[in-house]
Amino acid sequence: VYILAKRVFSSTRLSTLAAILCAADFMHLTTSRIATLEPYSILFILWMFYWMLRYYQTSFYTTPLKKTLKLLCICGITMGIAISTKWTACYSAVGLAIMLFTNLCKRYYEYLQAKKENITDITSKFPSYFWITIGCCFIFFIFIPAVIYWLSYLPDHVWRNDTWSVANVWKQNMYMFNYHSSLNATHPYESTWYMWLLDIRPIWY
Repeated sequence: VYILAKRVFSSTRLSTLAAILCAADFMHLTTSRIATLEPYSILFILWMFYWMLRYYQTSFYTTPLKKTLKLLCICGITMGIAISTKWTACYSAVGLAIMLFTNLCKRYYEYLQAKKENITDITSKFPSYFWITIGCCFIFFIFIPAVIYWLSYLPDHVWRNDTWSVANVWKQNMYMFNYHSSLNATHPYESTWYMWLLDIRPIWY
């Protein structure tokens, strides 16, 4: 939280405040003490946003393309670990996509301006750099996270008499999805999604 805030605000004081607020947050404190998955997933979600923020603050016109792709690759790896920890990281990945395409839109706008002003250093780079970045993103944000997710099932003991395989991992995930999407059970402390945002029905630990 500290280094992410430092990237955003460039202020030691604000970054320290952000870190203290996170460390003193009662929900974070409680979930970490009872070892639920949330603190782990949030850790890797913060890491993936950190690397995407670093990419967002670069431009492949002024930063070597290899360096920008390295940032995206590390971001994809941390995203894969986050999703392997808990599926809620998939929602966070939407934020990564928004940041990525916002950066590329800015580069495209600069490219259009450079065409008007005949700045060849930018106009010559954009087409190839853009498509190389898009192509690598398929590897970094689809292939690599999928491999990490599938490999995370290797030490699992859900197979009973069966063995680990891509097909069995898929079958296990479909079982989990169908179970949660069709579950009609109720309990005394349930709440709807908007209650979480407004803290209408706090969790009773």
